[in-house]
Amino acid sequence: MNAVCGPLTAPTGSGRPLRGLDRELARVASVLDRVPGRCGVLVLVEGSVGSGRTRFLQECIDLARAYGYRVNTGGLLSRFAAGPDGASADPAERFLTVVDDADRLSDLEVRNLALLWDQNGHGSVWLVARKPGARTRRFDAHLSTPSRQTVRIALGPLAPGEVHELTRDILGADPAPALVDLVGQASGNPQLVVELLHGLLEERSVLVDGSWGRLAADRLPQRLYHWAEAVLDECSAECRQFLKVRAVLGDRVALDRFLAFLGMRPTELLPLIEEARWAGLLKPGPDLDFSSPLARRVISSMVPEDFRLIMRRESHTPGPRTRPLPEAVPEPRTGPGADGPPVRDQRRVRPLTEQERSIVDLVAEGLTNRQVARRLTISPNTVNYHLKKLFRAYGVGSRMELLHIIRRHDLVGFG
Repeated sequence: MNAVCGPLTAPTGSGRPLRGLDRELARVASVLDRVPGRCGVLVLVEGSVGSGRTRFLQECIDLARAYGYRVNTGGLLSRFAAGPDGASADPAERFLTVVDDADRLSDLEVRNLALLWDQNGHGSVWLVARKPGARTRRFDAHLSTPSRQTVRIALGPLAPGEVHELTRDILGADPAPALVDLVGQASGNPQLVVELLHGLLEERSVLVDGSWGRLAADRLPQRLYHWAEAVLDECSAECRQFLKVRAVLGDRVALDRFLAFLGMRPTELLPLIEEARWAGLLKPGPDLDFSSPLARRVISSMVPEDFRLIMRRESHTPGPRTRPLPEAVPEPRTGPGADGPPVRDQRRVRPLTEQERSIVDLVAEGLTNRQVARRLTISPNTVNYHLKKLFRAYGVGSRMELLHIIRRHDLVGFG
């Protein structure tokens, strides 16, 4: 059976110790040290962008091999039926199956994983890594069952002392105060720290003088912009716009003014907030704060300076009112009491076709038209055609308005 996920990303080969995850690795080691039961063990690893999930998985793979496990990272997502020479595998063997980026899997792929596990779960540990957020709920429903032991591991930001150790690992020296302040803007995100320091070294913006590493230039390295572009490319066009505007305006603009500036209602903004948090760019919680000041600074700098000045100026002047939805079509009343005023709180809507339902479900997850097309094995033009048809049918002008109307009338089951 073919794999439903790609092979695990290879390690960087940097040779640096893994900082800040000793406790998490010890939990995985305790699972591997025991003989998995009939239903196997599921280890769920959650971490946002840049949290070091892939590096952590590689360390877990090395641990599993040390414990004598056979490791599967994307050839066959099932129990190894035969050894390299074609002979039958030892039934007493233990297996580790690794799935990275599980949040990208479709419902069909998740169901296939659950089926494979039901058939081949004996003596196996499944190590599944994903981003946190609403997209992973369906995964839990299929794989995390009461009969199956589940271990949950959350990869959070590094503590200041761990960031200092990581900085010393890369520079080979202690950071001077100005560099400590700059690295601190990464808010403990391991990937941001690594990209920042390597970029500074590549551009000779940091000099190692004896036992100290000192900033030699006050500019952010290009590596950070490449990182931000890669993260934003995973977001929808609406979410990218929201994040760039939020990065430019920051906290200086009240939420109602921010919504007016974007021409949005609060209900239209909610899916974008969830998507931005899934991408690891916004903190969880009631505020719209970026996950780190460094990420906000990089994304803000991606907007041309002239546009930043215009946006900041216009955000303090009376902005456009949010565009109202089209008036609901009054339904004629029949039966007792039909002489009363017409009911105006019901919009005449048509049900979705099966393909429209699939497209809307994926749009609600924050996928772009191209990503939706890849999931459904259709062309982006087909996706665009169906969305435009729905826009006309429901009298809306954006994806957010479309989702609002569909949610309001319970036409699909996304949450």
